[in-house]
Amino acid sequence: MRLPFKADPHLYRDESKGWGFPSLMERTKAPPPCLTVPPSEVSKDLAKLLDEGAPSADVLILVGAESFAAHSFVLWMRCRELHDQITSSSCITIPDSDVQAAVIRDLLHYSYTDTLPGMDDLDSAQKAAKIRALLPAAVRYKIDRLKLLCESMLCTSLEAGTVVATLAVAEQLQLTTLRSACIKFIAAAAGQIE
Repeated sequence: MRLPFKADPHLYRDESKGWGFPSLMERTKAPPPCLTVPPSEVSKDLAKLLDEGAPSADVLILVGAESFAAHSFVLWMRCRELHDQITSSSCITIPDSDVQAAVIRDLLHYSYTDTLPGMDDLDSAQKAAKIRALLPAAVRYKIDRLKLLCESMLCTSLEAGTVVATLAVAEQLQLTTLRSACIKFIAAAAGQIE
């Protein structure tokens, strides 16, 4: 089948040989794929490494009474600030007053999987509290993508009951975008905020 073309001085047409773009396209149709490639499972595999990592882990992170087995190569790639705290005894000790153990667990989950831990069972106020707790750790340990992810989630989930606490975190960490979003929310919902 030939498609009608307008006369164009820059287009080569030779009616007798059937040469040109339409016949070329008919001859070069790609065959259907013969294999279906599954999605990558690196994230799942690394999550298993974190969950079952004690045999292959080479670093122990101590936070108060809790300990976490980790891998120095993952910390080196994903959380250089934490990696740099590894002592000669392959241990990192974090005072419980600095960062809570649950926050370090979430930070490790993110470092291994590039995702936030599941929060489906939490209500919106609990999610906001968890993210507000994780945000200072992301700033402290210089995990920029996690910081931006937390900041974005807090910006888009502001509520009358959580905006004051979120504003306090934004002020403490000097996060201008989050601070601005909180102030705009407060101005728009002035009568609803306690």
